[in-house]
Amino acid sequence: MGLQYNNSGNNDTNHLKDLFPDEETHKLKDYVNIIRNHLVSVMIISLTILVLSIIYAATATDIYKANTVLKISEPKGSILDASSFLPEFGGEIKLIDS
Repeated sequence: MGLQYNNSGNNDTNHLKDLFPDEETHKLKDYVNIIRNHLVSVMIISLTILVLSIIYAATATDIYKANTVLKISEPKGSILDASSFLPEFGGEIKLIDS
């Protein structure tokens, strides 16, 4: 059944109705029933994908590697003295104090 161009308006709509029959509406219940009917297949496929994903994640080579170095030193001054750790605000704090 091929598509043919026909200039008569009435035949075009009939031809389209043949190509696209009335669409059925599906409800969530229909989809749940389909999954229930094929539950074993759904579970086998899901578990297979899960196992393959775990195997891949465990055996895959690392794509990146990171190193870090921490330098810890004695704090200079008091934590209450803002000028020691915020030098740009040290002068303003001294002006407020005076």
